[in-house]
Amino acid sequence: MRRHAAYNLPCFYKLLREYQDEVDIDFNDVYLRLSRDEDEEIVRTVAASLHEALLMHQDDEDSHKLRDAFKTVMEVSSKETMAAVTENLEGSLLHYCNSHAVKVYAP
Repeated sequence: MRRHAAYNLPCFYKLLREYQDEVDIDFNDVYLRLSRDEDEEIVRTVAASLHEALLMHQDDEDSHKLRDAFKTVMEVSSKETMAAVTENLEGSLLHYCNSHAVKVYAP
């Protein structure tokens, strides 16, 4: 179930992010927790989709948990996980740095 949750997390984040307070869920915390999961497949899945969460992040939102998740997956020694995170590294870094980069460089 956790593997399916990690795979579908970007979709749920996109659909439900505006209702986070109502449903009492913090998707950024979910990304952070799954980035630290003991199951390597879950971490790899999060690494492959973290750029999507960073892209959807609003300028006025606290991004420290997403940035921590990004740092966590960058430190993983698995070749497969590193390949997953680096595939979309450019987009992740643009949105990781600051909100101004999003405004200037986002298509």
